[in-house]
Amino acid sequence: MSDDYGLYNFLKRLIRENSLLNFKDIKIWGAKSFPNKDEAEGLIWLFPKAKFVYIYRNGIDVVNSMTKFGWFSKQSFKVLCDFWASRIFRYKYLTDFERAISVNFDVYVQNTEETFRKIFKHLEIDYNKRSVNFSKSNLIHPLDQPNQKISSREAFDKRKPPYENWTQKQKKIFREICSGAIKEMGFEIPF
Repeated sequence: MSDDYGLYNFLKRLIRENSLLNFKDIKIWGAKSFPNKDEAEGLIWLFPKAKFVYIYRNGIDVVNSMTKFGWFSKQSFKVLCDFWASRIFRYKYLTDFERAISVNFDVYVQNTEETFRKIFKHLEIDYNKRSVNFSKSNLIHPLDQPNQKISSREAFDKRKPPYENWTQKQKKIFREICSGAIKEMGFEIPF
């Protein structure tokens, strides 16, 4: 998946729906990938009210998830570690960027309602409990499985540490590549 996936699909929709004239009316635009700092500043120039929500996860969980998900599952463990660590450093600016709110995914899962309230406040939109209810009761593509209607918090609480299935070589690769990024984001390597 390319870094410009969100923009590509957005522009494709605008053209398909013949709604280029309505572009100026867009109030909220969600995209899964983030721009680098220069691109973010360019977006702010184009959209002076632009704000960002940066959700980051522990590299152990991310790398483990990637080993089971689509294109990533065909890559070497080292490539997956490099990918996660490089993204952490690439988007680190968002943790203290004036226009961004940073959300630790583990905190979000444990305190979903409080996290959503902070996000809604940051975005200056009315709080909506439906987002919380949906998030608390749905897992979207968990480890490349179908969506599940289940308590997300319970599901995460029941999961075994993903590194239990990693080989010693994989653990060594992860420590060598990801230790700086893990520390940078306030996580720890428990092995």
